[in-house]
Amino acid sequence: MMKTTLLLVAVLLLKCIESTVKWELSSDQRHVTDITELDIPSDITSLTMSRSSITSLPAGSLNFSHCTYIALMSGVIEEIDRDAFQGLAKLDTLYLSGNKVRTILPGTFRSTTELTQLIIVNNLMTTLVHGVFNELVLLEELYLSGNEITSIDSNTFTGLENLGSLFLGRNKLTSLPVDVFYDLPKLWHLDLESNQLLTIPENIFKPERSSVKFEIRENNLTVLPNNLHFPDSTKMRSLILFIDSYLLNSDSFQGMPKLTSLWLKSDFNGNNILSDVLSPLANLTTISFFDSDLLSIPSTTFRGLSRLTNVRIRNNVLKSLPSDLFEGLLEIDTIQLSYNHLEFLPLTLFNGLTKVKKIYLGSNKLQSIPEKLFQGLPNLEYVSLSSNKLTAIPDLGLPKSGVKLFLSNNEVNCDYKMCWIVNQDFNSLSGKCHSPSSLKDTDISTLQLSDFPNCDGKLWLYC
Repeated sequence: MMKTTLLLVAVLLLKCIESTVKWELSSDQRHVTDITELDIPSDITSLTMSRSSITSLPAGSLNFSHCTYIALMSGVIEEIDRDAFQGLAKLDTLYLSGNKVRTILPGTFRSTTELTQLIIVNNLMTTLVHGVFNELVLLEELYLSGNEITSIDSNTFTGLENLGSLFLGRNKLTSLPVDVFYDLPKLWHLDLESNQLLTIPENIFKPERSSVKFEIRENNLTVLPNNLHFPDSTKMRSLILFIDSYLLNSDSFQGMPKLTSLWLKSDFNGNNILSDVLSPLANLTTISFFDSDLLSIPSTTFRGLSRLTNVRIRNNVLKSLPSDLFEGLLEIDTIQLSYNHLEFLPLTLFNGLTKVKKIYLGSNKLQSIPEKLFQGLPNLEYVSLSSNKLTAIPDLGLPKSGVKLFLSNNEVNCDYKMCWIVNQDFNSLSGKCHSPSSLKDTDISTLQLSDFPNCDGKLWLYC
């Protein structure tokens, strides 16, 4: 019985070892130009070759029947034989990034029907021919960015019934066949950025798509029709849109009554977002402006969006904010304003936001902060002021207990103006004193009333 058990364990261990056989090109093999000269075991499950000198993939050169992952990256591969991938029946992921491939023949992937990820970015392909990907019925992600593609056949993507993400950015496309995306029922993420497109085909995404990510910045588009080419925008709930700011207008989001989440990335280049762009989105609960070079924002930007709970304006160049920017947003829970250039904040900025729990103001250029800025916010539990230029921290009007306050990476002068902090019951408090010298590098969380000689009597009541 014992021998049988040990034998069974040995067999299982052997199978486990066999199931993870990896082979990687070593630095002293990078000079080899013919892949057939490499001594690659036939039972590998993973093959990685980076910066090799191999220029072609001949027929049968990758005959690894157990292999599920192949990465041939940052090399000089120019030619791929139509039968190069024959025998790769279990292949799940194929990287051909950073080579010099100019064309791929139809039928090249006929043996790799288990592929779910195909990455052919940063090559020299100029066209995508009829039927080149048709056998890849399980493919979920297709990356073709950074090539020289000028044209795509209308049947290029036919049969890719499971394709969810398609990347065609950074090519040289000037037009697209009107039905090129017609047979992609699961497509939800399409990247067409940095081409030379004059128009965009209609009905790209199927009506049942409730979540869409659409990247169309840096093309030669002059106008977009209403609803941004979504066939039935009334069902859409989540939209991530990368778009040139000049294409946005008051009609851009018309007909999207169920949209609750919008992530807008644009190139405002110091300009305002139009104050009425978001007005049709009455049911919006989350709005995000990330990495959009937004210099200022009108006070009416969020007017009428009374259901907003999350506002994220991160990684822009905002220097100031209107005092009534959040007026009427009574349901707001989280405000994200980190990584801007904010220099000051209006005292009334957060007035009336009784449901707000988290406010992020880190990584700005705040030199001072108004006293009692957060007064009247009973549910506030998280405030980040880290990585600013604050030297004084007046009484912020925070709830008396349960708040997490982050003050790290400031040059805080721990004088009598910070007496209030000692009497707070923080959930968490981070940051160090920069001055006076007697308290330099002292954790603010460890300060006591005895550290502030003037925190007694009338002076303490004043501060």
